[in-house]
Amino acid sequence: MIRLQVVEDEAPIRNGIIRHVPFAELGVDEVRSASSAEEALEIMSEYKPDIIISDIRMPGMGGIELCKTYKNKAKDCQIIFISGFSDKEYLTTAISLGAVNYIEKPIDIEELKKSIKKAVDAVVKINRQHKNLLHSVLTLPEEAIKDSLHQNGEAEGIFTPILFTAKEGIVSLSSVAKGLTELLSEGTAKEYTSLTDSLGGNIYLILLKSNESLDDINAKMIGEKLLSVRKNDEQWFVALGSEMKGFACPEPEELKKEIARLKKQLNSLSYLGWNKISTKKDEAVDKYVSLSDVELADFQKMINAGETESMLKQVNYWCNKLIQDRAAMNLSVKNSFYTLHNMIEKHYGSKTEDTIYEGSYVFIEEAKSVEEICDYICSYIKEIKTVKQNVSSNYIIKEVCNYINSHISKTDLSIVELSEVACLAPTYLSALFRKKTGNTISSYIQEMRLNKACELLKNPAYKQYEVAEMVGYDDAKYFAKAFKKKMGLTPSEYRDNMP
Repeated sequence: MIRLQVVEDEAPIRNGIIRHVPFAELGVDEVRSASSAEEALEIMSEYKPDIIISDIRMPGMGGIELCKTYKNKAKDCQIIFISGFSDKEYLTTAISLGAVNYIEKPIDIEELKKSIKKAVDAVVKINRQHKNLLHSVLTLPEEAIKDSLHQNGEAEGIFTPILFTAKEGIVSLSSVAKGLTELLSEGTAKEYTSLTDSLGGNIYLILLKSNESLDDINAKMIGEKLLSVRKNDEQWFVALGSEMKGFACPEPEELKKEIARLKKQLNSLSYLGWNKISTKKDEAVDKYVSLSDVELADFQKMINAGETESMLKQVNYWCNKLIQDRAAMNLSVKNSFYTLHNMIEKHYGSKTEDTIYEGSYVFIEEAKSVEEICDYICSYIKEIKTVKQNVSSNYIIKEVCNYINSHISKTDLSIVELSEVACLAPTYLSALFRKKTGNTISSYIQEMRLNKACELLKNPAYKQYEVAEMVGYDDAKYFAKAFKKKMGLTPSEYRDNMP
């Protein structure tokens, strides 16, 4: 997204620029205008333009002062000056500000177009370098990136590393980071920027830069804002790091050391659970865990007697104890759950009409939190009771699919809502659905949305954004991207190629 702002006090010139320049063709996504430098500064505080086209001489604050003020906050902003005067002093100042061009009135539109294209190319290059900087810091020798770390004019700032993991992965890390910085900057005079990198295994790094230190309360607020960016059916876990100083980026070795610590901090997901925030004091305890022979014997008696409520209470008691002890998800914890599952499966497995638990070992191995394994084991116990009452899990999945298809226009259709329809725990329903359909719930929902979109696109009365809304997408651009990924064509191309 490249933003441009036109600042010109003469309305005919201002409107003429906006009307006659093909901004979209030149790579500009959004254009705003202002009739004075004072008005422009108000707009800039939230709009944050990448390119400014400004008259130099205006009533009140002039274009030079305006651009100097904004450059202090956004050093990479590209500037194009326009003026009705050929003034050597102005030209010298424009050069010192790194202006792309100094265009005299009357404006030559072709010259202005070339200047805008040059500015757009510069913004794209800077964004690319900025995007790749963090990855370079983490993977290349310090000597190879020395110049990038000490860019001329880069103000020193406070960096807060944030590591987060997403259970099903995310579509766009840059969009997540952009959403976070916009939320943090909203309604404040504080400036936030970010660097990002994907560390693999659904683990992502956002390096947040601000111009002042944060107290513990504000640091926690950052984590809450980040979680608010996710979609309703997504499960994330956030680990907040310690602050460090730097210019373009903190010192590589210091940053790598903090990231290694944050990866260990992610283990606190085991007892805190998904959609929670972890700080340094929340680190999990990596200790050996086992169930005593007496506990296992008592649990076996419950199984033999078919006391499902007692079994559920006992499983929840053990899980709550692990959570209170801040237990890390190590091999001994998983083995305890394997043992419980095996005891139940040995007694009831052959008696159930339909069971998903051939994949239990995989589920427990991949699980990150005690809470989700607890839900899984408890759901198996409940399934035994359900099957005894002759309710087939095939019927449950059919009902869930019917509900999805009849509510496909809902943008916030979530696993929590579907689990209430099925009367099953979200974790169990996800595993059952995958077993029965070979697909995840989120993938199935997206597939149904796009299939429905194909039907609706056959009707020329519906505009593309209307189709997007009718199949549950509140962002037409994201809908078009998802549609093309599945169909190999944009919605417009698909419609044009229909017989």
